Amino acid sequence: MVREDPTLDPSSPEAMRRLLAMSRYEITTPMIAVVDTSFLRTGLRNHLKNGQAPHSLVAIRSEAINAFIEGETLREMFRKIPKFAKQFRVTELELKEFFLAEWLPSIKVIELPLVLRELDERSLAVRDRDEDDFAAASLAALLSPCILLTHDLDFEALGVSRWEQGIFAICLVEDVNDGNAGLQAAVMIPAAPVFALGVVTKKAYDRFGPVALGVAGLAVAGVALLYLKQPPDRRNTIKSGAAKASRTLLEIYGEAVAALEHAKRELRQNLVPPPEDMLPVSAILRALAITPTSLSAQQLHDELESTFSFDVHELRAYLHGYKEMMFFEERRGGFRLGIPFEVWLNGQFEES
Repeated sequence: MVREDPTLDPSSPEAMRRLLAMSRYEITTPMIAVVDTSFLRTGLRNHLKNGQAPHSLVAIRSEAINAFIEGETLREMFRKIPKFAKQFRVTELELKEFFLAEWLPSIKVIELPLVLRELDERSLAVRDRDEDDFAAASLAALLSPCILLTHDLDFEALGVSRWEQGIFAICLVEDVNDGNAGLQAAVMIPAAPVFALGVVTKKAYDRFGPVALGVAGLAVAGVALLYLKQPPDRRNTIKSGAAKASRTLLEIYGEAVAALEHAKRELRQNLVPPPEDMLPVSAILRALAITPTSLSAQQLHDELESTFSFDVHELRAYLHGYKEMMFFEERRGGFRLGIPFEVWLNGQFEES
């Protein structure tokens, strides 16, 4: 939860502006998630106990969720493996190998410089409560709005008020995706006959040339002529039936819109909300976190130019400067957020 100035009247225009800003931000998919050690412990325990991947890991593997972990959080996780192995009644080697094989291929690692960890006052509030949670809190604050996968209530400053909140958010992301699919289907229903005619016409045109357009025109004219030839009572019946169909389609569309908005509204209540003012570095991190393909500095500049003005050369230097710490060069000059574990392991990880 974003901390407000206690001296600020909650009924003032400024307080209302902040409230509206928090409630209206756009939900985009794939959703970004930040992983904490408490979540990993629970997930691994359930995975080993049940013999199948938990719902959260399945969602991450499906790429509906893009999951990230801060480097210090991952080092902490490795330090706790002996303790967790004892609790799970498995050997340290078994648990470590299971973690490496089943979980880490789906989670990208980010090493935040100290200057970035301290940018958001919400993460500083978490640090004051428990310093071990500072790294995860900083990453979640910079990537917000996002899911924080944790069972630790020390993240209250980031809006975590229930231990199961992250799991709820994952389920709600699926509801949002289902809602988007339902809305798209509702929109396509009225256009289906026209679309089908268009596909047939195009195929005919490709084969027979311009004469196919005349055939399509005759088909439409034929339907109109057939309608005009009907007796008045029959035409009224046809119009009545068309009107009822239109109302039904509108109802379907309205229900799809309502379901999608409900899912988005519920999801917002379970996310780490965005800061009041988005930082330029957060815009960079978020853009590279959700892109389906890697972005060059120029592509990233073009995507963000409506909000922030970056110098392309400086942006390129920034991406290369933090390569293999925050950014992974997937192709020459093309970057995504987060380092694959194996790459991070070779360059950054020192087990202690």
